[in-house]
Amino acid sequence: MPDELEVAPRFSLWDIPGAKRLVHDGRHTLFTGSADGEALHLALGQDIRDGAPFDFVISPGAQMDEASRAVERHRRLAAGKRTPVPAVSGRPGRLALLHKRALQAFDGGAAGTSQREIARHVYGAEPVVQNWNPDSELRARVRHLLRRARAFVDGGYRDLISKSSEGR
Repeated sequence: MPDELEVAPRFSLWDIPGAKRLVHDGRHTLFTGSADGEALHLALGQDIRDGAPFDFVISPGAQMDEASRAVERHRRLAAGKRTPVPAVSGRPGRLALLHKRALQAFDGGAAGTSQREIARHVYGAEPVVQNWNPDSELRARVRHLLRRARAFVDGGYRDLISKSSEGR
């Protein structure tokens, strides 16, 4: 039995799942499709026919590994094989929420928003009305978020990147 990689798949536009779009740019027919959150972009040759075998052509260069992975994703989609959509957790983790809030606070501060207004946008209006004063825990949290975001902007984001790549 021949190896799956040796057998060229048959082209069928209708077997590709999801929305599809064909556009002719004057030289090529460009195909764009998407299924299960994956995009498929192909420049189709002039001799492509429904049901005919086809293969992918990629240019050699520094991006060969990335191109090979893209070809495999495209081959799977073009063959009509759908990939399961990964489950998404309902809530972000505590650290992700802290990073998000820090970046929200930084954006507010960069726009000239007061710390009280930043707290209202990050934590909601009711906690600010009930708990805001010059020495409140809420104001201290906003100041902490601003310091944390400033540290990210000043290069601290590299620590996040290196820690996430160590876990691989």
